Amino acid sequence: LIRHPEGYGRGKKIDAFVQPPDLFTTILDCLDVSTELKLQYTAPVDLTFPQDIVVSSTPVQILGRSMVPLLKGEADKHREVVITAHHNHQWVIRDRDYAYHYHPKGNRPNELYNRRSDRTEQHDIIAKEPDAAKALESRLKAFVEGIT
Repeated sequence: LIRHPEGYGRGKKIDAFVQPPDLFTTILDCLDVSTELKLQYTAPVDLTFPQDIVVSSTPVQILGRSMVPLLKGEADKHREVVITAHHNHQWVIRDRDYAYHYHPKGNRPNELYNRRSDRTEQHDIIAKEPDAAKALESRLKAFVEGIT
């Protein structure tokens, strides 16, 4: 649920995949603040003052994507998939057709559900559709490698 001061998206239900980090990026976009942020480290240098002299900085990786194009009607899609995780015990990647549950510790078997016919994810079909599971697992692992 979003309310933009200029009324973008007012009264519309937008059927697009979004993630919580997208909200932060959307707020920055609405405020016209760059998403190219840097974490700055400060310290006294040669005992001079002020002690807030920047001695180094690190770029901050922003994973969110602004939802403003969705709100303005400039885009129909935002993401092809959404990814959630629970303390590295389970990762889930969902697209329009499937939900793939990946258990990185191997303490449970991985699972695949058809989102169109099984919205409550009760009937694991990984044995019937191993190619879909492999494709989603590859996509999930590529995402994780990209953020670490």
